Amino acid sequence: MEDLDSAALERDDLEVESLPTQVLLPPPPLPPAPPTTGGDDDGEAFVPGDRVMVADGPFEGFEGKVVEVDRDRRTLRVIVKIFGGGSPAELHVSHVRRI
Repeated sequence: MEDLDSAALERDDLEVESLPTQVLLPPPPLPPAPPTTGGDDDGEAFVPGDRVMVADGPFEGFEGKVVEVDRDRRTLRVIVKIFGGGSPAELHVSHVRRI
């Protein structure tokens, strides 16, 4: 079999089909991290009862009331006022600001 391979390599009449080439581009840069608008790094600035405005995410622009603070996870349980009622949501401290 080596004879066939070496013979095939020595032939000039073989044509190699053009294959499409791909250019590999680097991935796009990540978006910047959202600014911390609500409190310090561990979320201690928020306490239950605080009124907040959601600054990012699906509830952006809605007001709410903090009912629980999880300092370890830096999240807040918030009752968001939607269409005259309240809907519970868990939000990161960087996604809300105090009003």
